Amino acid sequence: MEDLKNFFKKIKELWKNPKLKGVVQLVFWILFFIVVALLFRSASFGNVKDNKKNANSLKKDISNNNGVVLSYEYSYNYSDNIGNSTYITGINYKNKNVFYQENDKYYYVNNRYYNALDNSIIEYPYNLIEWQYSNIKNIINSNKYSNVTKYKDGLNKYEYIINYEDYNNYYNKNYTSNIIMNVTMENKIIKEVTINYGFGSVIITYTNINGIENLEINIDK
Repeated sequence: MEDLKNFFKKIKELWKNPKLKGVVQLVFWILFFIVVALLFRSASFGNVKDNKKNANSLKKDISNNNGVVLSYEYSYNYSDNIGNSTYITGINYKNKNVFYQENDKYYYVNNRYYNALDNSIIEYPYNLIEWQYSNIKNIINSNKYSNVTKYKDGLNKYEYIINYEDYNNYYNKNYTSNIIMNVTMENKIIKEVTINYGFGSVIITYTNINGIENLEINIDK
């Protein structure tokens, strides 16, 4: 306490000296700017830390709704071994779908496929249910991966080799070769899937997961 009194006493003496008053003012201004800079840096660091925490929380919770993915946008790029390919894009909201194949538009509602041109019920040649997020998730949760590649940006790529009989049990199919599935994930969220059936393969991407508020399809159900 005594040292502090002596310090202020010394400052007053210097302040009274016209030659040293300017030096004292300069020192105080320098100290002021140092304090402001430290406070600003501390606040900025706190904001960056909070933003990073919020971003990580968002990534962690992006597939929440009690862990259930209710909506997403997708693309399916299927090609067979003789060079034929099909590209499909669409929106899935609570198992309702609006999707496009080339210049044609379709709906999937209540387990039925519709041609959007006239709302007529059709037999669609691809089993899009097999490629839905929830079904892919169920498959990888029911199987052990054979290997995983981890990347510096936080992505993990898992490879699954699934016995074709087990895979047939999932979808009531008649595949005769084991299914090789590569799944790219970030924070337990599926980003991309490649499925090799032996006779062909499909590349699946999921985006805007749980980012869709509603999907209304104006047809008679």
